[in-house]
Amino acid sequence: MIFLLDTNVLLDFQNSELLPSLVRAAQTLEMAVAEKVFDEVTLPKADDSSDLVGKKRRAAAALDGARITRIEILPGTREATLMQTLLAPLQTVREKDQGEAASIAIAVSNPSLLFVTGDKTAILWALNELFHTGERVMRVPIFVRTLFDRGALDANAARQVATKAASHGAIPSWWQSWLGAL
Repeated sequence: MIFLLDTNVLLDFQNSELLPSLVRAAQTLEMAVAEKVFDEVTLPKADDSSDLVGKKRRAAAALDGARITRIEILPGTREATLMQTLLAPLQTVREKDQGEAASIAIAVSNPSLLFVTGDKTAILWALNELFHTGERVMRVPIFVRTLFDRGALDANAARQVATKAASHGAIPSWWQSWLGAL
């Protein structure tokens, strides 16, 4: 199984100043991102604040050469068609919506991908689309615990990222006791 990371996963690690820990974890567990997700996290836009530009540059430096595979959606493919279908009902398409739709479209085409997200809309989209091969959607808290349980993330890093992951809401019933036991 390859963990296909949504933007909020990368941002949880980045905002905890632990993106290098995620990069190290990718040496143990296979990870991938949609090209649109990578771009959202690393490419500065004209209206970004100088602080955000700095964060994006640091993210690009941390992810450069990482063993996190970037997956591009090519025009005219099934993935491109599904991505547009997912985005069509939206009144306005935000950059984050594109990353989520791209990730789900990619995961539909590749049953070895497990989509990891903290975004509630993305979870619903994914549950509607990723039904053919069993459980293929994972929330950020479970991902953090999986990294820790498999020795890819230390307890201190897990606690720090947990604070950001909890901001997505709907934390598991075992979350606080697990963190307390670390």
